[in-house]
Amino acid sequence: MRINNKLRGLAVLLLSIGLVAATAVVATANGGDQYTGCLTRFGVLRKVDIGTEPLNPCIGAQEQVTWNQQGEQGPAGPAGADGAVGPQGPAGADGAVGPQGPAGADGAVGPQGPAGADGADGAVGPQGPAGLSGVVTAYRVANPATTINPGESKVQLIACSSTDDIMTAAGFTISNELYAVNQGLIPRVGQLDKWDGQFAHVNFGGNNFPTTFTLYGICLDVTP
Repeated sequence: MRINNKLRGLAVLLLSIGLVAATAVVATANGGDQYTGCLTRFGVLRKVDIGTEPLNPCIGAQEQVTWNQQGEQGPAGPAGADGAVGPQGPAGADGAVGPQGPAGADGAVGPQGPAGADGADGAVGPQGPAGLSGVVTAYRVANPATTINPGESKVQLIACSSTDDIMTAAGFTISNELYAVNQGLIPRVGQLDKWDGQFAHVNFGGNNFPTTFTLYGICLDVTP
C-alpha cells in the first residue's frame, strides 16, 4: 500500500510536468502570450489553454489561474546623467554669396584738411601788348577842403584836366580821421580820366564837428 502511494505521487508529478511542457509547446506554436489553467489543491496545474479560459472548466477545489509571458509595465526609471560633450564637428562648406545690399546713406562731411604745399611756379605768360606812351603831367588837386557834417555821406569826383589823359592813381587826405572814413576810391566806369571817392562822417563819442577831405589824382598825358 505504501508503494502504491509513492507511485501515485510520482505519476501526478510526471503528469504536471507533461502538461506544462505541452502548454509551452502549444503556446510557442500558436504564438499566444496569455495562458489559463486549473490549479489543484495539491499544486498541480491542469487544463491549461491559450487565452482567458482553461481547456475545460475548473471543478471542485480547483482554482482558475491566468498568466502571460510578459510582465506588467514597470515604473519609469530615473533620468540618466548627461553624456559627455561630443567632439567638434568639421567646419561646414561656405554658403553662397548673398545679393548686393542697398547703398548706404552719404556720410557727414569730414573736417577741413590741412593746407597743401605751395605748387610749382607756373610758366611765364606771353608778352602783353605795348602800353600807351605819354608824359606824367603832375598831381592835380580836385575840390580841396570838401566838408562833410555829422551823419552825412558824400561822393566826390576827381578828374584830369583833359579827356585825353588817363588817371592812373588817386589818393585822399582827411582833416580828422577820427570822424570820417573812406568808403571807396575807384575809377569811374567808361571814363579813364575820372575817379570817384566816397566818404562818410562817423560820430564817435557824441562828436558833432564837421570834417573835411581832399582828393588827389595822378594823370598821364597820352596826347601824341
